[in-house]
Amino acid sequence: MYELVKRKIMNSTPGRRPRSDATRNREAILRAALSALHESPRASMEEIAVTSGVSRGTLYSHFPSRCALVRAALHLVVSEANMTLTGLDDPALSPEDAVAALVATSWRVLSDMAGLWAAAGCELGQWELRRLHQDTTGRIRQLVMRGRRDGTFRTDQKVHWQIECIYAIARAGASLSRPEDPAPIDPTDAIVATVRTVLAAEPAASE
Repeated sequence: MYELVKRKIMNSTPGRRPRSDATRNREAILRAALSALHESPRASMEEIAVTSGVSRGTLYSHFPSRCALVRAALHLVVSEANMTLTGLDDPALSPEDAVAALVATSWRVLSDMAGLWAAAGCELGQWELRRLHQDTTGRIRQLVMRGRRDGTFRTDQKVHWQIECIYAIARAGASLSRPEDPAPIDPTDAIVATVRTVLAAEPAASE
């Protein structure tokens, strides 16, 4: 996901006039921040400045603090992640298939965002982090409610609990996938199967 967002940054300023130096510098800083924080949540402003190829003065002119830079990077990635999930709102897609597609995508996002999210946990308040999750959580809630209404998902548990289970399963899958491993695990099938099992309604008893 962070690679996709970096590419999006590079092409995010359409228009007739060439991008200004200020715009190019901001884009370079955000690309560098995404890479650096992906590798290490503790990456410093100085390290990010070096990676971006701009001076410390230029970096601080765009982002006066590490908190401001982490906030901008996180907002960018969360926005892009939410955009990738918009197609799941299609009512023609069954709740079961929509949730399966969502978790198949979300675990990769969680994996790519691990370093950035850890940095955000130190720089931003919990209220702001929860607010950033609102769109995704709202989308999951709508899908779960739709599945509960049509009998696809079980209704003997609280909706909040089911949402937390989905997040926990996706995070568990993300923790197993390490790109640096010689043969990284792709947990997509296991994540989808587990979420299906957790949400599935009990089959109706035969008469």
